[in-house]
Amino acid sequence: MKTAFIFNLLIVFLLASPVTLINQTKNDVEITKIIYHFGDASVPPPYHRSYTVELNKDSLNIVVNSYGDILAKASYQLDSLQFDSIVANIDKYKIKNQKNKQNRGCTGGTSESISYFNGDEKIFYGYVYHCGGTDFGDLEGEVRSFAQEIRLLVPKLDSLLF
Repeated sequence: MKTAFIFNLLIVFLLASPVTLINQTKNDVEITKIIYHFGDASVPPPYHRSYTVELNKDSLNIVVNSYGDILAKASYQLDSLQFDSIVANIDKYKIKNQKNKQNRGCTGGTSESISYFNGDEKIFYGYVYHCGGTDFGDLEGEVRSFAQEIRLLVPKLDSLLF
């Protein structure tokens, strides 16, 4: 009886522990790839830096471009704990779709998009356009905080952007 109680207590602890990261969304679909894209504002080419970060269970790839011209590419190893942490951040930062907020003519802002996949199957996509102090698009949550967690995984990101 005492052994069963301790065993059950251990199970509850492991399930509640923040260290226990489960790489699944709320509907139990495994995420195998996450893509984050930052679209820079409309500025002259020497200053424009858009980039895409693709995270897989064991790698991170980044491509920096200026209006389609590739300026930098890099690949890094990623461990499963880092990947699972980013997956957990989807819930932590409440990344989800909302009713699309239409842009009413604002121009010159930046954009961000997030998508994630199970194998080749895209299971989520959302975008937000930041312009004039307002956000447009169908992505909600703490997108900037989520993106910062991804940027922190890219070694020497600043040197890739400039």
